Amino acid sequence: MIEIRPGVFQHPVVHLDRGGARRQVSITHSEPWGAALAFPEEHPMAIDVERVQARDVLASLCVPTAHEGPRLAACALAEPQRHTIAWTAKEALSKVLKTGLTLDFKILEISALHPHARHLECLFANFPQYRAVSWLLQDFAWSIVLPRKSDLDADAAVAALSAEFGV
Repeated sequence: MIEIRPGVFQHPVVHLDRGGARRQVSITHSEPWGAALAFPEEHPMAIDVERVQARDVLASLCVPTAHEGPRLAACALAEPQRHTIAWTAKEALSKVLKTGLTLDFKILEISALHPHARHLECLFANFPQYRAVSWLLQDFAWSIVLPRKSDLDADAAVAALSAEFGV
């Protein structure tokens, strides 16, 4: 049997009733969407989803740094979309770091945004060992943070998710 129980900081902790490989899980939800991402403990990952918000809502939560603002502005997406993607990338990184939203988001600064066919790749100024794969699905921004050199065909994964949800 596998159980997911809250840890001391309310983060999800996987409990197995038998031995074997250690697993971790990241969970997220926003309105009708919910997702869980299971992964080996030695390969930290996290997921986040948020409804695309108006800029003024996100500005109070996630103010871009002086360096980050121009990087986000150069992205071809509309402002609410790119700021919501930045939020989900940072929140997913905070989950990987196991700090959650207790961390000053300036530390999670995005250093680069690289557009691909179906997703954006975000890199982090202070955590170069990680990257975020981010995409839009309907009115929601999604991000998965994983080790930077992990092998992932992100465009294929996003296409499969879109097909699964009929989008």
